[in-house]
Amino acid sequence: MSVPFAMRWEVLGLPWQHGSFTEAAKVRALGRDEPGEWWVERLHPDLKPEHKERVLRRWWLGARLRQPAWPKVVDCGDDGDRPWVVVEAPGRRADGAFRYPDPKHALSEVRGLALAMAEAEALLAQHCANPRLGVRPAVVARDGRGHLRLQLAALDSSPDEGFPGLVEASLFTPEELWGHPASARTNVFVLGWLAALAVTGQWPYEVTLRPGAQQTAARDLLAPLVVAGQVGLALPEEVKGAEAVLRRALSPQAQARQQDSAAFAEALKPFTVAPLPRREAAVGKVSLAMPSFDVADEAIPAGVEVKLLAGIDSAPAWAVLADSLAEAKSQRAKLIRAQLLSTDERASAEVKARAAEDAQAVQALAGVTPASSLEALRCEWKWGYVRVLEVTPTGKDVAAAEQEARTTHAVGVLAHPSLRFMQELRLAGKPGHARAWVEALQRAPPPALKRVVVPGVDARDAWALEAGFRFPKWTFRFGGGSGEAEGRGLGQKLKRLFGR
Repeated sequence: MSVPFAMRWEVLGLPWQHGSFTEAAKVRALGRDEPGEWWVERLHPDLKPEHKERVLRRWWLGARLRQPAWPKVVDCGDDGDRPWVVVEAPGRRADGAFRYPDPKHALSEVRGLALAMAEAEALLAQHCANPRLGVRPAVVARDGRGHLRLQLAALDSSPDEGFPGLVEASLFTPEELWGHPASARTNVFVLGWLAALAVTGQWPYEVTLRPGAQQTAARDLLAPLVVAGQVGLALPEEVKGAEAVLRRALSPQAQARQQDSAAFAEALKPFTVAPLPRREAAVGKVSLAMPSFDVADEAIPAGVEVKLLAGIDSAPAWAVLADSLAEAKSQRAKLIRAQLLSTDERASAEVKARAAEDAQAVQALAGVTPASSLEALRCEWKWGYVRVLEVTPTGKDVAAAEQEARTTHAVGVLAHPSLRFMQELRLAGKPGHARAWVEALQRAPPPALKRVVVPGVDARDAWALEAGFRFPKWTFRFGGGSGEAEGRGLGQKLKRLFGR
């Protein structure tokens, strides 16, 4: 049983909401002299398990990272069922105060952030198949000496839970705009953004927003510039050579950027002053158990995924995938093996039945099967992944004003790893529901998808024709007065229209 917080630390300031998931208060140590300012973070009561995991993951990283840009965790424990940690004070928020008089000093500070992120990426890579970090400017602040510091937030693909400032509300990565999952290359994009801000005092995109501008307004103005990569950089002569590094980091195509934060830091090195000194390790070692990672963090090696997409019904290839996922102790690997065994002609009936039971047990685990608060989902599985998904809305038809929210929700469902090899999507419900899901498909297309069945939309409807023109790679099947009609892209639509 841990020592209660009140016996080791004294609260100097009243608790306040540090973010959506934690409360914080200023504290000082009882019975010993701890230099600097310290803060205690406690979990909010009744926190959802997945959010609790995110906070625990941040605390775990903070207890292990030793980079000077990263606040350290000095103590931890729990009072009843409410865990807490004591961390270095966040310092002043850096919004509107990024620019440095010396541009090389500015790049050195950002390189310090990149080194801290690289260490975090390396630590997480040891414990999960895909770190899926997603840095936002809310994680940046200045310490008492005025240096940029990386805060303990935003360490996965979800938005962080801190207070959004103007800078954060104005930064959208290409992955966020397209609805793609964050990765280490997403972190490189944000580091490039922060480097431009630290050197020039301006965003790398020539857009002026008044203070307090709404996030939606910023998104409308920035989206076409970010996606098109229309970067405007006016770097001082001392660091003019770094322009190529920053332009590459700010590329709209993830594969064109540096591969991770370590590569970005190495590319910046020639344009910086003396490296930041490393902070000595904390005297007292803080022990925080590594939280479990949700199934959504699993990743497939690129070469294996290409082979599976080329031969999606090849059982040996799926056995190879199960082996590659097994190192991450993935439930997906167990499911693949169980479903392979349940269909193995060489296995006995008893073995097949036991394997089928094992597959059902894995599918019942939280996070393995996609879930939705707005839809009823019915899945047909094969070899560990959903091959056919049927979606039925549980509420009313989608109004025009609500379609964007429904689309965003559908993008989140489509990002579930079990749908990576989905081949057919069936959309029940009225036209508004189908439109929202097809828009979501455009933002986050499952790579194996071949057929989209929409029985609630007449094949002669103008939107049905438009869908065929816009997405020729998928076969659409719509409902109609004379039964279902089917067409593949532009050619099939023209044949159906003109009888040729």
